[in-house]
Amino acid sequence: MSRVNPLTLGVPQYDDPTRLLFERVFWISETTVKGALYGIMMLLSATTVYFLVRQKTADNSKSTIFHIIYVAVMAILGTGYIASTTYVVDQAYVTHRVFPLGPWHILLS
Repeated sequence: MSRVNPLTLGVPQYDDPTRLLFERVFWISETTVKGALYGIMMLLSATTVYFLVRQKTADNSKSTIFHIIYVAVMAILGTGYIASTTYVVDQAYVTHRVFPLGPWHILLS
């Protein structure tokens, strides 16, 4: 359970310092890995669309258009996922940092 100390401007002081370390390492590593994978996904999406447009012929135009739309939808959904998880982390660890039961309680409730 965290206690709010007015001298630390609302930053909770944890009874267990390993819990705070775990939360810091977990969230930093999670967002770093997600950001790197998101960058790789966007690079692969752009490369795929580039090669699909380049090889477009009259024989496979419907197939090419379908694949371009599919790649675009997957990229949009990936962007939405990254944006929503970033929002949740911001709400839990920045906006509501001093929630009485801790930031994990917001995510689990």
